[in-house]
Amino acid sequence: METQSNSVQDSWVAERHQLLSLAIYPRRILDGIWLKVIGFVFTLIDHIGLIFGPEVLGEVCYQILRCTGRCAFPIFVFLAIEGVYHTRNYWRYFGRLALMAIILDAFCYVVYYAFPETGGMLTPGNVFTDLALGSLVIYLFRRNDKWTLLALLPIAYLVLSDFTVYRQGADGVYALIPAGVASDYGTYGLVMFIAMYFGYEGGFRYLRWRASQAGLQPLDIAPRRMRLILNGGATIGLLAVGCLFQLIRMLFGFTPIEPGISWAWESYSMLGAIFIMLYDGRPGTRKKAIRYPLYLFYPLHLIVLYLISLAF
Repeated sequence: METQSNSVQDSWVAERHQLLSLAIYPRRILDGIWLKVIGFVFTLIDHIGLIFGPEVLGEVCYQILRCTGRCAFPIFVFLAIEGVYHTRNYWRYFGRLALMAIILDAFCYVVYYAFPETGGMLTPGNVFTDLALGSLVIYLFRRNDKWTLLALLPIAYLVLSDFTVYRQGADGVYALIPAGVASDYGTYGLVMFIAMYFGYEGGFRYLRWRASQAGLQPLDIAPRRMRLILNGGATIGLLAVGCLFQLIRMLFGFTPIEPGISWAWESYSMLGAIFIMLYDGRPGTRKKAIRYPLYLFYPLHLIVLYLISLAF
């Protein structure tokens, strides 16, 4: 019985890989590289507001930049989910994300603690930690075996990242959970990953159900709709999270990331759905000379913005 169940599961996994290969819009719109570039543009916009702050930019400009920059995170979450589904070696993919998180935290540690008066906005903790741990949760969910329970470890880490609580002790102020080892988005990032994953995975199950209703195989009806269904499923997850956090803001007057304005700051991330829906399913150029330098954008733009901020 167990062997038969495993055989059915393996068959569905193989069929899902075939469906993924068909999940491409006929017309080119935004491939993976351009979607990543758009994510980095929003990141740059966000970090201009973060590093220069309302003191330099003014309150209105600061709020506009920070809220616009919210679009970056869901784009990168979507790309991370795509990466988990498409990569041939997940652990190599995870290693790249984790390495970037370590390098960025090391840089921010140096700036934050060596130059506390000028580097205060570059606190340790970055989005690559969220992307690495979020992708690990999704990878373990997808395994659907005895190892899936290990997803509780990165889940606990992300949730506890919201509790970087400082206490006054005999030796001064100390962190109950040091900010330097916390993720950037914490529970919000975890909820975003899980919601967009279930929306994305739900696309496969919806297509399978539609095919069974018509007495067909999923591959028979997939070519025209597959990419639209997957993008749409992830977008539904994104919109659900945005509405949830806005509802929490309206009911309780706060969110895990408190903006100090009437609309929950992170809810602006829903605008990222526009670019996710335009993703055409193509990875973009595979030239390493183009793909890998994109990872350097993140630390380099922080360095440049920090150096410019010294003039103010």
